[in-house]
Amino acid sequence: ILFPVDLSEPGAADRLATRVRAAGGDGTAPLIPDALVNNAGFGDFGPFAEADPDRLARMLELNVTALTLLTR
Repeated sequence: ILFPVDLSEPGAADRLATRVRAAGGDGTAPLIPDALVNNAGFGDFGPFAEADPDRLARMLELNVTALTLLTR
């Protein structure tokens, strides 16, 4: 089963976890993944003081928050 989602959006990791738990085969038990490939991420370059705050927030959401919550 694939669950495409933009993990840089705030709250996306929680929404994904909810969808995965709800996707049990017969509806009586949650789906428990055999594996998680945590390979999403992106970076930025240039002077930090000139970085776009929205881009920084999305980068942190994806590279730190989603990674941590989904690994848990």
